[in-house]
Amino acid sequence: MHDFPGQAAQNPRVPSQIIPTRRSLRAWSCAAGLWLLWPAAQAQTPAPAPAQQSIEIAAPENAAIVPVALAVLQQAYARLGVNVKVRLLPLRRGVQLADSGELDGDLMHSLPSLKEWEQLVVVKVPVARAVFSAYKRGPDCQASVKISELSAAHLAYMRGTRAIEDALPAKALRAANNNLDALLHVQRGVTEFAVAGQLETDALIIKYKLHDICKVAEPVIISELYHSLNKRHEQLAERLERILQEMQERGEIKQIWAAEARRAQKAVISLP
Repeated sequence: MHDFPGQAAQNPRVPSQIIPTRRSLRAWSCAAGLWLLWPAAQAQTPAPAPAQQSIEIAAPENAAIVPVALAVLQQAYARLGVNVKVRLLPLRRGVQLADSGELDGDLMHSLPSLKEWEQLVVVKVPVARAVFSAYKRGPDCQASVKISELSAAHLAYMRGTRAIEDALPAKALRAANNNLDALLHVQRGVTEFAVAGQLETDALIIKYKLHDICKVAEPVIISELYHSLNKRHEQLAERLERILQEMQERGEIKQIWAAEARRAQKAVISLP
C-alpha cells in the first residue's frame, strides 16, 4: 500500500472510492477544524443574564421626605442588581405589612419606632434625616425655643409623627391630619406652636402664602431615619448596609439629600 493517495489507483486490490484524495483531505481538515473550534465558540457565547431581583417596600403616603430616602436606596440597590417597587401606605400600616412579611420591607422609620417590630432587620445607615422645627404666628420668631417651653405650650403636629410624640408630652400635643392643618391651627390661634418637618412645611408656607407664620431658626428635633427589611431578607440587608456605608464614607448620601430636598420642596410648591 502506498503512502500517497495519488498512487492508490495503481493498486487494483484497494477500491478507489475509499482512497482519500487531496481535495477530500482538505475538506476533512476543514471539518475537523470547525469541530475543534465549536467548543471555543460555545464558550465565547455570553451566558444569559440572571433575572433581576425585585422587592416591594412600604413608604408613607403624603410625606415630602419620601423621594429623598428613596433616591438613596434606589442607587444602593441598583449596585446590588435589585429593583425596588414602592407601595404608598399610611405610616403605621406600611411598617405592619413589612413586619408581617406581606411586603419585603419599609422605606424609613426612626430607630425608636422600629424597636417594636420584631420581624424587621434594620439597615444601620440612615437613608434620610427628618428635621422638625417650631412655627408660630407673627412676623418674626426667636432664634431658638427650649423643649421645656414647648412642653408647657399647646402644639399642633401631624398625627402619628413618632419623633414628636417621643420628645414632647402628650398633654401639649394636638394632632392634625397633616402639616398644613397644623399650620392652620397656629394661624387661627388654636395652638401657640406647630412642630413639623421643615422640608415640607417651609414649602407649604410659600405655596399658601402664610406670611403671618414664622419659623424658629434652630431645629427642635433631628431624627435620623432607617430602612428595614423583613427577616427573610437578612443577607440582603447585610449586603445593602455595606453599600450604604461606602456611599456614606464618600459623601454620596449627603449630596443626594441636598439635591432631592430641593426637588421635593419645588414639587410641594408646584402641586395644584
